[in-house]
Amino acid sequence: TNIRPTGVADPEKIGRARESSLPRSYRVLFASDPVPSPDLLIGREDALAKISASLLRIHSGNPSSLAVIGLPGSGRSSLVRLARNSVLDSVSTHLISLEHGTTEAALSEALGRRLGVHGVTKLTDLVAPLERRTSKCVVILDDLDHLFQRKPGGMKTLENLRLLISSTSTQILWIATISEPLWRFLMQMGRIPQAFVDVVQLEALSVQEIASVIATRHALSGYSLSFANIPLRRRLEGLVSAGLLQDRPEFKSVAKTLRKFSEGNPDLAVLIWRRSLELSSEGHLRVDVPEKPMVMPIVDEDLDSHATLTTLLLEGSITAQTHSEVFGWDLEKSKRVLLGLQQRGWIQPLIASENLDLQHARQHSAENFFHNKNRCIAQLPTYGLDAHC
Repeated sequence: TNIRPTGVADPEKIGRARESSLPRSYRVLFASDPVPSPDLLIGREDALAKISASLLRIHSGNPSSLAVIGLPGSGRSSLVRLARNSVLDSVSTHLISLEHGTTEAALSEALGRRLGVHGVTKLTDLVAPLERRTSKCVVILDDLDHLFQRKPGGMKTLENLRLLISSTSTQILWIATISEPLWRFLMQMGRIPQAFVDVVQLEALSVQEIASVIATRHALSGYSLSFANIPLRRRLEGLVSAGLLQDRPEFKSVAKTLRKFSEGNPDLAVLIWRRSLELSSEGHLRVDVPEKPMVMPIVDEDLDSHATLTTLLLEGSITAQTHSEVFGWDLEKSKRVLLGLQQRGWIQPLIASENLDLQHARQHSAENFFHNKNRCIAQLPTYGLDAHC
């Protein structure tokens, strides 16, 4: 079946077209959602053991809290969900999936409802009642990134959560997942991370582990595989080899490529695998040589620049004054960060007149209008993302 879109030579579009052409049952098996079975969680045995050790610590009367750190797609959500149903199944466990825009009031209400403290709108209001708690439990906060609001005062919710965790970690085992870039940024800021007694760092998977991620899921599909565009020697070796998929030489070759292009990220490896497949006949899939996704990460930028660009993506524009209030830096540092991004072509100053209140200007004389315009230009510029980004 030729699934190349008509007139399209874009590898990214071709990859997406390949994905959509796969049988739905196969796409479900290789979806990016948290894995539903411990058999599909590959290479995270040490992480589960660390979660189990944290539970033993709190049962012994010692404070215990755990941050699960990893890049997007590393399996943080899968890990904590499977931990809830395995190493944490002996204790009451509450999992809260945070979403973009979750407010402190919403989180406080959700925690209070689960922990029997009603009528609270602030995380600090939970401290006293939870300190008096006698029974142990586990609270999992999945995707703490959503509590980091990139605006003035946006750290307040995280800071109040830090106080709550630090004050109640002998009664409650707090487990939070957080992306590695934000964790490193918060470490640099000197906030939040000190609330956690221990850290689970989800490392990149090896070639063998990436092979297991793919082979374990594929074994549940019932589909057979053939390998196209694989070196002839590998295909001949595959014809005479028997046993599991991961033992086939041509599959090992594909697994090495998946590991190289994904850099050991299981979610990205699964994406590349999906885009290398084509349904050749009923019940049969053909594997082409995997191609690296057309992704352009900002790999050369520092943490300050990453955080600033993320804020601009969410807010649309920012001044140095607002930037300093959001990140708690002095004004001069904020100016330097913004100017550096401008010089590297990531952001540009917005036209000053765009920031004027035109309705207000119409109510004044031309002389006052130009006076206000000049004053605006003399003030700190407002930055937005460069149009070519």
